[in-house]
Amino acid sequence: MTRQASIVHNIPGRMRIRIPSAKADPNFLEQARVALAALPNVVEVTSNPLTGSLLVVYSPASQRDFEGALKMGNGSPLPFDLHKAGNPQSAPRRTSRRHRKSEFARMVTDFLSAMDDAIRENTDNVLDLKTLVPLVLAGLGFTYVRTAKGTPVWLTLMIFAFTSFMALQAGAEPAAAVESEMLAEEIVG
Repeated sequence: MTRQASIVHNIPGRMRIRIPSAKADPNFLEQARVALAALPNVVEVTSNPLTGSLLVVYSPASQRDFEGALKMGNGSPLPFDLHKAGNPQSAPRRTSRRHRKSEFARMVTDFLSAMDDAIRENTDNVLDLKTLVPLVLAGLGFTYVRTAKGTPVWLTLMIFAFTSFMALQAGAEPAAAVESEMLAEEIVG
């Protein structure tokens, strides 16, 4: 029986292939690594038995040739059937009720999105809700510093303002999120 594999990440010059049944099977992964390394335009192939994945580095200029050779197997069949992630032939994923937003959460999200849009429009995109909330919390913290003289509430508000600002701004840069995801995948895979 041929093992099932899926392309889980693909950018020009780099492709990650995951073979779930090859976890903790270094012999099979080595066989797959050698078969992939024999394809034209492949620069390097590394395997990770911990995750059951193969990282294929190839010449970005020859992406079309590489993908064609990958489909053909270069005369010798690959030891796995390759599908794109999310293909119905690949393993089905279970959906969890935990990951769906509740109706109340959707209403709050819609309200805050509308408020954020209004703030951006009225300030000519100088401020947004992700910046304004931490600034208001920091202002409350400074107010408590002057009036309470050492009350730990001011410190709590200041720390919360800083951490919420950092957490909210982390989602504002999609390119940084993609880069951190790629770095995490390199470390794991």
